Amino acid sequence: GGFGNPFSQGRPSNREPKIPPLKKELSISFEDAALGCQRTLSISRNDVLEELNIKIPAGITHGKVLRLKGKGQMSLRSNRRGDLHLLVNVVPHPLFQREGRNVVVEASIKMTEALLGASIEVETLDGIKSVKIPPGIQNNSKLKLKAVGINFPSGVRGDQLVRIIINTPK
Repeated sequence: GGFGNPFSQGRPSNREPKIPPLKKELSISFEDAALGCQRTLSISRNDVLEELNIKIPAGITHGKVLRLKGKGQMSLRSNRRGDLHLLVNVVPHPLFQREGRNVVVEASIKMTEALLGASIEVETLDGIKSVKIPPGIQNNSKLKLKAVGINFPSGVRGDQLVRIIINTPK
C-alpha cells in the first residue's frame, strides 16, 4: 500500500490487529501426498459455507501445515481476510512406506527364487512393475526402481526401494 500518513514516522497508524488464522485439517491418501492432488474443501467463514479448491503439492509430508494467504476469516473492521492454516494428515498405506524421497515396499520371495534369481511383480505408485531378483540375493536386500517414488514440485522424483524378504521353509 501507499505511504500512509507522512507524520507517522514509519509506524502504521490505526492498524487493525492481526486476524487470527482459520485452522482446518485435511486427510489425504499416501498416493495423493506422493504425487500431489487437488481437493475441494467446504469451510464456514463468517457463517457462510464456501467451497475452496486447494492444490496439495506433490511430496507433502504428514503433519505439514499449508498456509493459504487470504483464505481465512473476514475481518470485522475492514475488507481483509486472515489466512487459512491447513494441517495435512497422510493416511498410512498398507504396502508403501516413505523414506525421504523414496517409497519402500516389501516383497516376499521363495528360497529357490533367492538362490536362482527370478522376476517378480511389485506394486508402485505408477502401477505394477517387474523387478529382476539377482541370483544369491540376501534377506533384507533393497532393489531400486528408479523414478517411481515421491514426486516433487521441482520435477525430481524419488525411487522405489523393494526390500526383499526371503521366506524360509519351516
